[in-house]
Amino acid sequence: MWKTLFGDRYTVAVVLLTLVLNYALLRSPWAYVAAYTFPAILMAGIVWMAWRQGE
Repeated sequence: MWKTLFGDRYTVAVVLLTLVLNYALLRSPWAYVAAYTFPAILMAGIVWMAWRQGE
């Protein structure tokens, strides 16, 4: 059940890293950049997980 809801540890790590990085951006003077970095960080995480899958 847990794997179905959350995926593996790498999926959880990508989501947590995305949220932490964007939270840090929102608390910084560059808060306006957070809306643009959110999709880019998620896409980088997706690419990383797809690359890992091919190994």
